[in-house]
Amino acid sequence: MLFLMSRSGKAAGTGTVSSTQLTSQYYNLSDVQRSQTALDENITEQFAPLSPEVIRAANYLTSTLLDPLTKKLGSKLEIDSWHRVPATNTAVGGSVTSFHLTGGTVDIDFFKDGVLDNRMIVAAIIKYDYPYTEMIVYGDLNNPSEVHVAAIEGRPEKELLHKNSSGDYIPIDEQTLFQNYYDQGVRV
Repeated sequence: MLFLMSRSGKAAGTGTVSSTQLTSQYYNLSDVQRSQTALDENITEQFAPLSPEVIRAANYLTSTLLDPLTKKLGSKLEIDSWHRVPATNTAVGGSVTSFHLTGGTVDIDFFKDGVLDNRMIVAAIIKYDYPYTEMIVYGDLNNPSEVHVAAIEGRPEKELLHKNSSGDYIPIDEQTLFQNYYDQGVRV
């Protein structure tokens, strides 16, 4: 599909966000490319210019999920991993079908008053019905160590999983998890 870009950065006649620059209110290209593993392993291609497809996927993720979520929570989320080149994905043990390869997923943390509280991310995504393709809650379900969330254009599946300490992926019901967090005093 060919898009002609207007001066506004939107595809002419479509309303589609730019595929040449990140249009996020809160995040930038350094966030998209951040990878401690790539630095440690000297994977230089991780920091090469991003393709228009990756930028477009990152723009979709920020416009539909990350920016509204950040605004709602009142604080920028900490990005652990976003886009990965294949070598970085392999180095971290990522799936060969990982949405990280497309730029459409992010591993994030939220700190409230300096304390990690990733329940806030999950609760807000559920409460405000933000679109997502998959969300994986890592570690202790009552105090997640990290949240992985993908928003892929045209894929509104809303698959919610818990990756437990045994490495198993267990499907979770959104409303049950939200009620659990609400009962713990989580308010978004």
